[in-house]
Amino acid sequence: MKRVAWIGLAIASCGAREEPFHLVAVSPPAGQVLRLNEPIVWEFDRPIDRTSVNSNSIRIRSSRPVPGEFRVRGPRVEFVPTPSDGASPRGWPAGDTVSITLVGYPARDGLWSAERDLLDAATTTRRTVTTATAGAAAFVDVDPSHPLTLRGADGNRSIAVAPDGWLRMEFTEPLRPDSVVPESFPLEFDDAARTRVPIEIRFEQHAFSATVELRPRAGFAPPSTRFVLELGALGVRDLVDGPCRASATWTLVATDGAPAIAVAADDARSSP
Repeated sequence: MKRVAWIGLAIASCGAREEPFHLVAVSPPAGQVLRLNEPIVWEFDRPIDRTSVNSNSIRIRSSRPVPGEFRVRGPRVEFVPTPSDGASPRGWPAGDTVSITLVGYPARDGLWSAERDLLDAATTTRRTVTTATAGAAAFVDVDPSHPLTLRGADGNRSIAVAPDGWLRMEFTEPLRPDSVVPESFPLEFDDAARTRVPIEIRFEQHAFSATVELRPRAGFAPPSTRFVLELGALGVRDLVDGPCRASATWTLVATDGAPAIAVAADDARSSP
């Protein structure tokens, strides 16, 4: 009897799954309304086997078919609906509750990690889609054919900024929040060494655009100090991971009496 017990224990140990492959987060989070063209993003604890990502392993249920595509980036899976203009039957169906199931253990046609671990359990994501149309704040343009651009970035600029002021940058699409970090804005002193300047940022996401304000942690000081910002090196991305199309250089000059917020997009609006 004791021998049988030991054999049973060994079999149970071999069948146990250590460090299971699991879902970490979903965006947008629960309770947040899904915008018409907004991607749904799943983050896992390890890279995904992209060959396992398909309509069998990620099952979308709604009042009508939702055309779109899956994108895999390491441990991240996105479903990006084919963008709607607010009138065509694309994007998420307005006012509907969408149910998306990630297939996992014990189904063999579920999601697998790159290390060939099956997702530890099936998980269902439910989100309610906004009832708004394209003209409302809940519409998101994530069409890859419309590249991310920065207003006012069509040439080299010299911009006067207050020593304790901010520089405002206006983008033509919403941004990936995780790309809006100080490292994405390579502000440098305008000297031979081109020393990188530590900065702080403020970020606002809008339906059709995004606004970022930045300044050095020590301020644009003292007066007459010059800074440069190479727009081609910006690290921000739009919601479909598109980079910003800009190649100009802005020179920022600390100037007493300059507006508290210098608006780079339009000289006529460079007042508080």
